[in-house]
Amino acid sequence: MKKSIMLMFIIILTFAFAGCEKLAETGSIEGRVIDKIDGSAIQNATVWTNPPTSRVLTDNDGRYYIDGVSPGDYTVYASASGYHTDSVAVHVVEGNRTRADFMLEPGP
Repeated sequence: MKKSIMLMFIIILTFAFAGCEKLAETGSIEGRVIDKIDGSAIQNATVWTNPPTSRVLTDNDGRYYIDGVSPGDYTVYASASGYHTDSVAVHVVEGNRTRADFMLEPGP
């Protein structure tokens, strides 16, 4: 019985550390999307990357977070209804958070 519990514990730890290693192999992109005219947060703006990683929406404060991004160069885009789309080039480094903020101009 003790051997079974010990074996199960070792297996769980092995998978836990393997998951941590995978997280360390990626970085993240975070930032904020605001109105260029008055500086107010733009909620529910869409933020995505090229090459594609994921597509997220900003929260009530205009903040977003994209996790699990492989290291490398990306173009990050932000768009919202009633605003012009904007983009910024970023370089994601393993284990780091890369910042990409946007000031969107009102438009069609």
